[in-house]
Amino acid sequence: MKIRNLVCAVSGLFLSAMAANAATVSFSASSIDPSSTDFLDTSGTVLSAVNFAPANSETYSSTNPDTAVTLSGITFTPVSTTSAASGTYFTTNSSNRDSNRISNVTYDNTELYGLVYYGLITGSNSTNMQFNLTNLTVGQSYLVQFIYSCSGNRPIQLAAGTFSVGSVATSGTGSDGNSDVYSYGETNGALLLTATFTADSTTELFTMLSNTTGSNSRVTLSGFVISEIPEPSVALLGALGGLALISRRRRA
Repeated sequence: MKIRNLVCAVSGLFLSAMAANAATVSFSASSIDPSSTDFLDTSGTVLSAVNFAPANSETYSSTNPDTAVTLSGITFTPVSTTSAASGTYFTTNSSNRDSNRISNVTYDNTELYGLVYYGLITGSNSTNMQFNLTNLTVGQSYLVQFIYSCSGNRPIQLAAGTFSVGSVATSGTGSDGNSDVYSYGETNGALLLTATFTADSTTELFTMLSNTTGSNSRVTLSGFVISEIPEPSVALLGALGGLALISRRRRA
């Protein structure tokens, strides 16, 4: 009887998970250890890992590092920022590149240095960067990891979904949620800002906000990773099947 009741409870959770299909975005953030090559979340299936980098025609050197880097077992593909940056799973409204966008932190490994050295940057102060995820599957859960780095100190906030500008040009509200404001650069080093959500459409818009004005109000995005993660409904189905099997064996 206990097993049967537990199966019914899991069934109810499964149905609830199936019904909860809104793109409410959850956020978390952490500073990146400059000596680490293993700071990324590797759960799920990686769909795309991008390192915003120079054009392939440029010569790589100690001050212009190789950009085909591998971190946490994930290989990043260089995407040139000398033209409008876009790929299979994303588009942006920024086509500006800035080199040597690293803080006054010594990066102890060439892989991480290669990731944070270049960045996609907004063209002017107090300008928001729009980052649109594309080709999503409705009902699928996703994990997106954004890496930010710069040579000064800059704040960053992510607004998810339809963006409404607030009283200050660099602040606002996302219909699918907002992250807290985090600082990255000279003091705190590079930043890993993570977003998780279940898609309710084939696209999800993120607006990257500097939340300040003046010379430190530009947004600098070094790279990102998007992964599919197991849906709660799939995990609940597995639990349901396991409980049903136990119940069958006990009756036998």
